[in-house]
Amino acid sequence: QSLIRGADTLETPYLNGEIALLARLHGVPAPLNAALTRLSSKLLRDGVGTGSLTLAQLKDWLAAQKAL
Repeated sequence: QSLIRGADTLETPYLNGEIALLARLHGVPAPLNAALTRLSSKLLRDGVGTGSLTLAQLKDWLAAQKAL
């Protein structure tokens, strides 16, 4: 929704970032949350709109991040 509205911030980095932080603090891996935090920040920074990644591209990106 934030990308569609053209917002300059997203909820995803806050939500997934908080989960990733809590996981780190408790010694639990949360690679998917950390990767989604990085991806959402990158999409916002690059000005990429919603629907710009196919499911296959998302899976490939997450696999490259060792999140899957």
